[in-house]
Amino acid sequence: MGLPGALPALNSKVIQSAVKLGLALNCKLSLRSKFDRKQYFYPDLPKGYQISQFDVPIATAGFVDVDLSVEFGGGHRKFGITRVHMEEDAVKLLHTGNGSYSEVDLNREGMPLLEIVSEPDMRTGIEAVEYASELQRLVRFLGVSNGNMQEGSLRCDVNVSVQPIGQLEYGTKVADFFDETICKGADVKLAANWIMGDVATYMKNEKLTVNEIKLTPLELAELLQQKMIVDPVEIEKMVVKVLAENPKQLEQYCGGRTKLQGFFAGQIMKLSKGEANPRLLNKILLERLNAQS
Repeated sequence: MGLPGALPALNSKVIQSAVKLGLALNCKLSLRSKFDRKQYFYPDLPKGYQISQFDVPIATAGFVDVDLSVEFGGGHRKFGITRVHMEEDAVKLLHTGNGSYSEVDLNREGMPLLEIVSEPDMRTGIEAVEYASELQRLVRFLGVSNGNMQEGSLRCDVNVSVQPIGQLEYGTKVADFFDETICKGADVKLAANWIMGDVATYMKNEKLTVNEIKLTPLELAELLQQKMIVDPVEIEKMVVKVLAENPKQLEQYCGGRTKLQGFFAGQIMKLSKGEANPRLLNKILLERLNAQS
């Protein structure tokens, strides 16, 4: 918690888990390692710094082998692992629909976390999915984590670079298009799905660059805002339906398994076919869950 005079105590099980994971990822282990303070000011870090590892992580320079299934073209892929390091988890933020305030969940702050940084070796979305699935299987087999993404036990931060056929360097045009679409008011997840899905497919089929398509970021943002479900009454109906259809999970949530909020949110988003406003959805869902508790 960053209390004056208080020193952090190292959890030996975290070291054991980090070593097991490093070995399983074919990494070189550091016989001497250390922790660092990562300073930044943001609501998810009340004490103003994060205990992490910077220049001497616990494991480096590894790789993971993945065999793609025949339905995805088959073949063998080798993905490099830059590093595995230990750090403490940050606070969970729940943003409201209108953006006027955010709710702060401190329950997971300070919990031990293992972060895997991979090399930029994935060339398709399928390879990225298979890589993440292999990591999920690995941590479950090792007993390092249950790997349940809906509970936040496994999370992925993705950096995407684009490289048109024949171009030697990675470009940023699609990323710029995405950023501008978000600035015009579009939901992040919905915009990403459209740009990486429908827009990218159209560009590929028509052999166009992002600068040549007639769709502008403003037009896409307006289209997505029209398509998105922002009616609180309609979203609340879906929330009520999902909670009623999952009484066992609801009972577990009321019993203290608050991570199941992610499960409910996923079911509601599935029911809405991905069109419910995520911020509004989470706000209404949390209100309903708190009322049940």
